[in-house]
Amino acid sequence: MPDEVAGDYEALMEVIGLCGSFLTLRGRTISFIHQSAKDFLHGQALGKVFPPGKEKVNYIIFSRSLEIMSRTLRRDIYSLRVPGISIDQVKQPDSDPLAAARYSCLYWVDHLLDSNTRGNSNDDLKDNGSVYRFLTQSYLFWLEALSLMKSLPHGIVIVRKLEINFAPNLHAFIHDAKRFALYSRSVIEQTPLQSYCYALVFAPQKSIVRTTFKKCIPPWIEKKPIVEPYWNAMLQTLEGHTSEVHSVAFSPDSKQVVSGSEDKTVQLWDTATGQQIPPILEGHTGGVHSVAFSPDSKHVVSGSEDSTVRLWDTAIGQQILPTLEGHTGSVCSVAFSPDSKQVVSRSTDNTDTAIGQQLLPTLEGHTGSVCSVAFSPDGKQIVSGSTDNTVRLWDTATGQQIQPTLEGHTSSVNSVAFSPDSKQIVSKSHNRMLHLTISNDWVMEDGVNILWLPFEYRTTVVAIYRGGVVLGQDSGRISFFEFTYAPKFL
Repeated sequence: MPDEVAGDYEALMEVIGLCGSFLTLRGRTISFIHQSAKDFLHGQALGKVFPPGKEKVNYIIFSRSLEIMSRTLRRDIYSLRVPGISIDQVKQPDSDPLAAARYSCLYWVDHLLDSNTRGNSNDDLKDNGSVYRFLTQSYLFWLEALSLMKSLPHGIVIVRKLEINFAPNLHAFIHDAKRFALYSRSVIEQTPLQSYCYALVFAPQKSIVRTTFKKCIPPWIEKKPIVEPYWNAMLQTLEGHTSEVHSVAFSPDSKQVVSGSEDKTVQLWDTATGQQIPPILEGHTGGVHSVAFSPDSKHVVSGSEDSTVRLWDTAIGQQILPTLEGHTGSVCSVAFSPDSKQVVSRSTDNTDTAIGQQLLPTLEGHTGSVCSVAFSPDGKQIVSGSTDNTVRLWDTATGQQIQPTLEGHTSSVNSVAFSPDSKQIVSKSHNRMLHLTISNDWVMEDGVNILWLPFEYRTTVVAIYRGGVVLGQDSGRISFFEFTYAPKFL
């Protein structure tokens, strides 16, 4: 749309009205009046409506989108000035400076990719091409705009779409831009102007976005903290629980993460954006100690210290089936069978319970707490490990133990699993203690230095249990390390 129309709602309504046989305006969204109208325009009328061809039209929209954003986006576009102002306090100006660029901010990459089926935009995706120039000049302004539009997670998806590019400088910038957005999303989403404060100040020293936009850091931040030189392995922090998180699991398709917390809730997260997927799953009356996805990713099971197991539908965010009861102690582990038709749970009451459409016999035999359970890949057997130092094998159909008790461990069996062919079992136990100590700037095992601690990790308080080390510093930082029993060689 021409500039004089795009920001004028009444003029836009008039233009859309002239196309009333196939377009309509709902609120501020232009839509087809019916799917048949879209099919007609994309099919037999395509050549008449878009004589240059669909790819060429997409390229024109992409190019104009880039022009509009480059001309419109700027630092503090709403003149908020206060760096800590929250998104809830932001009021859209009567004459919205973002009006002409809103569509472009959300869909410019889609039009770019749809135009490239015949190589139309190859030059734009080269180093120092139009995409590189836009990102190096306006990336932070774009993030601010997306935050003001309450669409920052969509921006992360957009950046991921651009990762297909192989021009070295552009590819490096896009990769860094993705890490930057993932790292700072939760803060920028709530406080748009922190794009220029928190996000830049705490980004790694060698971050391309930080070095490119370092002049955007407010001059009143005179001395900046020393930060890591490069991005580390942590992609992002998922925040939302109000108490400690006891259990997390990926969905089999890797698109979601589920978490269970002492705050009695189960939460789902989008792995692409880090955004919490509403609604929060509530119902347990005690802390949630274990969560798991079904193999088809459609359901989640949760076990709680309230002695119950609950099943949830991930699509609608609601509990399905009545609450599954039967344990007399906290439920500390849950798992689905490979066909998603059964759930096995373990509890501090020393029992395993297999739950399907009806409650199957409780699996009894261990004389200590059950630490781990797992279904065989064919769903016909369950294996369990316990603090009684044994492993037991069970028939899922009858609930009967089907092999002699497997003995040999000298300590609690804390992990069990089947081989892919269901013919073998692997178990893990804390069969011996690690002798760990902290001395000056080293973590030591049996008096031998194994890990050097940088200055910011030097401790005032130390707690060591088995292979776990917790370090507390005067700054308030608490760091957790865990070491295996393997030989400490490189």
